[in-house]
Amino acid sequence: MGVLSAQDAPVLKINGLAEIKVRPDMTVVDLAVNSENSEYSVVVQDLSDRIANLVKELGKIGFEEEEIKTSMFNINPIYEYESGQRSQTGYRGYQNLTVRFAEDKDMLIKVLNCAANSESDPQISLSFEISRELREKKRTELIKMAVKDARSKADLISGESGYSVSGIKEIQYGSNSGIPSPPIYEQAAFRELEDASFSAIEPENQSLAESVYIIYTLQKS
Repeated sequence: MGVLSAQDAPVLKINGLAEIKVRPDMTVVDLAVNSENSEYSVVVQDLSDRIANLVKELGKIGFEEEEIKTSMFNINPIYEYESGQRSQTGYRGYQNLTVRFAEDKDMLIKVLNCAANSESDPQISLSFEISRELREKKRTELIKMAVKDARSKADLISGESGYSVSGIKEIQYGSNSGIPSPPIYEQAAFRELEDASFSAIEPENQSLAESVYIIYTLQKS
């Protein structure tokens, strides 16, 4: 966005943008178990037993209990409809465990094989993330790029208009800027896995972006 203002001191308002692709450095594996029964207590016990077994098996390949997180748990009634009448026939339960670890292909294969061979019979989902540390490291680079992008646009627009940049009146950055400003974001590559015998799983690069809003003062060239 560029806006030239013809007030007492001409200004040029510029949105500087920057985006880069980054290889994710974190692996996330979700393990979900489902249970269905006419008795609520049976569903609860089945989920509990199978989750406990998964935690034990993950512990055998190197995960501490505090590294294994429950990211979802719910039990809902099951209904059947007949002749316009609803009747409850049982309960369906779902619980999801999540493990996150630094990118490590050997560990990933261990986790996938552990889950695939588990008596708990979990559904397996795999995704990749950019760690907070890497995001912060790249944020500095992105902000510098966004500022340079803003200045490049300002020099081009002002130069073609017979002006030159004389200074900066205002800089806005972050959620309080009051203008559309895409934050750093990530688009995770996601796959549903049916088999854990993978040796060539590669994460897709993800996008990180930043923007800055700068109001430049102008002078006649």
